Amino acid sequence: MLGLADLIIPFMIGFLMTLSGYMVALFSDWMIKIIILPIIIMLLFDSLVVYIFYAIKVTKIQIIMGIMIGVISKIIILILYKKYLSNE
Repeated sequence: MLGLADLIIPFMIGFLMTLSGYMVALFSDWMIKIIILPIIIMLLFDSLVVYIFYAIKVTKIQIIMGIMIGVISKIIILILYKKYLSNE
């Protein structure tokens, strides 16, 4: 890793993946009947994020770190959302 931009890229991937998880949580409260649709949207958005960073020639270790950061922060955000902001 050479500079600050190389350190920021995994956090950008993680932030975008976390954002997709939060959007799915908001969307799933609105669409309670069809739960599979928000999950498919989240998977498509996450795969699009990873593909975009792969297409701009980001190293594999940065993509892996970004996915790990994204998954961990997505779990934390979804647990906090379910505890404090859910409509149930």
